[in-house]
Amino acid sequence: MNSNWIRSVALCAIVVTIVFLLVVGCEYVLRKHIGLGDPVVYDSHELWGYSPRANAKYSRLSGNVVTINDAGLRSTNSWEKSSKRILFLGDSITYGGSYIDDRETFVELVCAQIASHKCFNGGVNAQGIMNMVSRSRYDNRIKGDDIRVFTFITNDFERGLRTASHAHFVLRDPPEYFPATWEVVNFLASYIDLKSLFGKNDSKKNLGHFEDQKRLARMFSLDILIDEVNRLKGEGKKVLLFYSPSDEDLKAIDIYERSDIVIRLKKEFPENFVSLAPEVVAAHLSGRRKIFKDMEHYETAGHELVAKIISDNISSKFLR
Repeated sequence: MNSNWIRSVALCAIVVTIVFLLVVGCEYVLRKHIGLGDPVVYDSHELWGYSPRANAKYSRLSGNVVTINDAGLRSTNSWEKSSKRILFLGDSITYGGSYIDDRETFVELVCAQIASHKCFNGGVNAQGIMNMVSRSRYDNRIKGDDIRVFTFITNDFERGLRTASHAHFVLRDPPEYFPATWEVVNFLASYIDLKSLFGKNDSKKNLGHFEDQKRLARMFSLDILIDEVNRLKGEGKKVLLFYSPSDEDLKAIDIYERSDIVIRLKKEFPENFVSLAPEVVAAHLSGRRKIFKDMEHYETAGHELVAKIISDNISSKFLR
């Protein structure tokens, strides 16, 4: 047997072994020290875009648990087996993310203070007002709640209808082997998005036209939210709207007061609309507790504060 051939085979075997060990080591670190490998699986839908797949439980970042119940909502409670339900619809701020446990989200903390009801978290990452309204109107799994709560930021009105193709949402179970590595590769593939480097790259985007599109999207989203709230109220539903502050509000608290969204919602629903901005921003600026994880999403202390504001409003408006 040719000695050069033997050396080549041996070299290939060594390279393959080294690569394999690196992948195994990477998988171990991603699973044990970061918490990847058990991604939340979503179902796509033509009307509301996507929502978490029902009846699943995930161990995520730092061992935090994400529980999705029988109605595709983040909750440890069964929708079907519960009565006196409070349903929250929102984006990732409401959902809470995988960096906090089920029990630490402001949705769960609200019903820790309102023992007579069960709370259900319909917040979904990256969704906007169109997604929320569509699910509120057409998802038959979430009918029968006593109180419906919409929580949102300004950007939610500009997002349009987000679909399952947006970002890195997983629509299938991960493979049995190397699921954490698979999750990272899935994220990178979505993040890089090779299509945007070729025919999907709008190299001559008109900024003024883009801003006009955002304005139209904002007004349309505002219209359909108002229509949905009026529809729910017409059916005798108790409804509350909570505006959550974002980075612009942290820079200047009076910005939200000048927002066309806030002005109109205050006018349309003076008893149903509540801004979280004054109390949340004041707590943030005091520096006594870390309220925000970033410029929009809450840390544990932020969830606790928001839960107190929301539970006080629900109790004073609907439960006395």
